[in-house]
Amino acid sequence: MEFNLIDSLLALLQSPDSKIAVKACEGLLLISSIPEKHAAQCISEHPMFCTVMAERLCSLYTALPLCMDPVDVESVEAKWGLDTCNDGEDTSMFHGKRQLISLLSWYDYCDQMVNESHPMISRTIARKINEWFFIPVLEPLLLQSLVYILILLVKY
Repeated sequence: MEFNLIDSLLALLQSPDSKIAVKACEGLLLISSIPEKHAAQCISEHPMFCTVMAERLCSLYTALPLCMDPVDVESVEAKWGLDTCNDGEDTSMFHGKRQLISLLSWYDYCDQMVNESHPMISRTIARKINEWFFIPVLEPLLLQSLVYILILLVKY
């Protein structure tokens, strides 16, 4: 089965023009919220629909610097849509801020997709993000931190 509209919108997500990429995001959000069950099934079975979202989340995460100040991370606010952050005007600029905003904005978009989509599509997106991002990327980091905390607790 061909998905020309979805394929085109997924390709436009990679556009260097942020306005085009946002319009592609909006189009995918609209398509995924169609209440018809057959449409939702077709979209959720698309070979790249959910994979692109999870892959992008992973690539944006790996683009982050290895070390960031938690205070800087806490100060960032990001929502998906047009990026209005101007590096020249930003007085709180820090190394990795642009990458962090990109990651958080994409994560917010994925959250919107899960919340706004047909339940069948939402489950597929959530499952794919869990399989590609939460389990292989974040879970080991969280477990490593937990082991470190447990060692400190046992030591004291």
